[in-house]
Amino acid sequence: MPSIRFSERSRCVNGHGWTILPLAPIHEDIMARRLTGAALIDPVPVRRLILSYPADRPVSRLARFAGEILSYLSEHVLSLPRSY
Repeated sequence: MPSIRFSERSRCVNGHGWTILPLAPIHEDIMARRLTGAALIDPVPVRRLILSYPADRPVSRLARFAGEILSYLSEHVLSLPRSY
């Protein structure tokens, strides 16, 4: 069974509706002009990201490094304005 996002995307690509989807899964469609996108500005949607590590064992250096990179990206890169 197709996912809900895929179904919503398909309906929109075929001209049968509007929906709100994250940019990542439809970026190619926007670039190929199969879909158009617009930022939601009033109210702006908010997403909370939570980074957690296991409490029952030490965190590996690689996991710690990946967490630091994800933290940096979420603070610095994801907050940049987007153009559609």
